[in-house]
Amino acid sequence: MIGLRFAVLTALVPVMGGWTAAFASVHALRRAARLAGYTAAGVVTITAEMFLLASLGVPWSPALLFPLPLLATLAVWWRDRGLAQGNAVAPSGDRAALIIAGAAILVVAATVLAGAATSFDLLLFWGVKGQRFGLMHTIDVAFLRDPAHTLMHSDYPPLVPLVDAWTMLGSDWLDWFGTIATAPLLLLAGSTAVWGFTRSGTLTALYATTFGFVFLDNNIAGNAEPMLLFLETVALAAILADCDALAAIALTGVVLTKVEGAAFVGAIVVWKLAALATARLTSTATARSKSEATKQDPFSFSPPQRVEGGRRPDEGFFARRWLLVLTAPLLALAAWIAFCAHHNLLDTYRSHVSGGHAAYAAVFKPLLVESSMHAFYLPWIVLAVVIATGCTRAAVPALAAAAAYLAFLIVVWAGGAEANIATEIAWSARRVLITPLLLLFFAAATATRPEAARAALPAALDLKS
Repeated sequence: MIGLRFAVLTALVPVMGGWTAAFASVHALRRAARLAGYTAAGVVTITAEMFLLASLGVPWSPALLFPLPLLATLAVWWRDRGLAQGNAVAPSGDRAALIIAGAAILVVAATVLAGAATSFDLLLFWGVKGQRFGLMHTIDVAFLRDPAHTLMHSDYPPLVPLVDAWTMLGSDWLDWFGTIATAPLLLLAGSTAVWGFTRSGTLTALYATTFGFVFLDNNIAGNAEPMLLFLETVALAAILADCDALAAIALTGVVLTKVEGAAFVGAIVVWKLAALATARLTSTATARSKSEATKQDPFSFSPPQRVEGGRRPDEGFFARRWLLVLTAPLLALAAWIAFCAHHNLLDTYRSHVSGGHAAYAAVFKPLLVESSMHAFYLPWIVLAVVIATGCTRAAVPALAAAAAYLAFLIVVWAGGAEANIATEIAWSARRVLITPLLLLFFAAATATRPEAARAALPAALDLKS
């Protein structure tokens, strides 16, 4: 019965996010991209509802959590019935690549379900919080504040434990087996997002095999990395497809999943600034040629060259637009920090002392070792080769974001006790390097398929610049 409840409530997650079809940019996506978007939105919707009720001191229940999202989803789907865009049949080359992606996901699923890739953090951190929150029907502040639970980090973002608690509705027990099974499901959801937004079987296979290997190498079934990877994937794909509403929702999920999520949002800002700088340089270089001046690289995260009437929009318009995209995740992060401050839970989000030159020097050797991913650096090398053989200029913004995120990690590691730096890196590096690896993957995507962002839209809506 516990397993059935877990399966039903997990299957309801995309339905809880189906209300996002009310946004034209989401509704215009192909089916696979929409499904990934609904799943991300469902996760964030559930988290937001539970967090709001906990903040108000109201225990959550199905009667409080279900009605509003489900009614909104049903209303939107009824309004748009028969209008949703489907998927075209995949070309034979893509079908072969999708089979490879499916095989990689099946290998991950078989390994995880055999119990060979379970994270100990599930038992010591994530799962314990989820079980407790689900049992108490709220965020148990006293439990988080207990000195015996210091290693659980009382102020760590709540999304994963809250989603675990969601699967406990109507029960007092967490399905621990189902919890580890979410790892291959989230890899499948992330691969679905890549396929739906890029329509590239090759990129989908590259994503599934690369991150499937990283999942198994890091034994991360049951911890937050699969969820973080999925939400970051949807956020990046949505940003590149100009789907602002979905990007804002996914970024909100990112900052509520792990502390590093805030750094990811910062990396997105770096991406945007690098893209604007690249666009300026490109515009200057191509202004001499009228034919070249009309070209648009929609996967470069730079503003369109023209809007209605052929007028080129000013950069202030795009600054205001992206401030709106960033508003939701920043407000969500501020709300969580305020909640923790109010209940005296602040720990990780407190200011930390930066390390000296010796500390920074101590970071590089163990970081170089762990960056090999136990695969002779092959994931990095493959993506670097893909970038080098494509349009490298289009990949510059993503590479800048990856460099910024890596700099954040180095600063964090250098801020710890110098004697423990090598141990800390050996324990955490291969997990937290998943995000810069994902940014490198999207750099490869922009280098090889500059038209991929528009591929998420049906042909009738594929507006050429």
